[in-house]
Amino acid sequence: MLRLLLPSLMLFLSFQYGAVAHSSTFENCYKNFNNTIHQDILISFPMLKELAERDDTWNYSYEDLIKMNAILGKEDSHLISLVELFRGTSIGERQLIIVNGKYSPNWGNAFTGYLFYKDVKGVNILLEIKRGKKEWEVVKKRKVQGKYITLEKNC
Repeated sequence: MLRLLLPSLMLFLSFQYGAVAHSSTFENCYKNFNNTIHQDILISFPMLKELAERDDTWNYSYEDLIKMNAILGKEDSHLISLVELFRGTSIGERQLIIVNGKYSPNWGNAFTGYLFYKDVKGVNILLEIKRGKKEWEVVKKRKVQGKYITLEKNC
């Protein structure tokens, strides 16, 4: 009985540790994949790199917005409208940069944001958004044909 139990245990442990190593490899692969996509988008829209380096900007992912919603503990129409912009199909993860602006009678706290992503056809998309009285509004949408990037080519 012990002869059967020991090899089974060894086989089980090798699968478990192999899965952990594979998971780590996949995470690195996915991270490289998203970095490659973001680099391609930055080539299409160089102003994004400049914005990301400024002191008055904040960078957000979908997960960041969901965490904020959980922290608030209540629904916020501005936050919900930002989360809605992350919905849809894209290659890789969407990213958001928000720039803190000065007060404007039309927009209140004249925040401007830029949501960027790559659509499923490889087109790089940049949405310029402004903070309205109740929600964020898309004021401009730009498209530039980018490289078609796959996860397989980045692993």
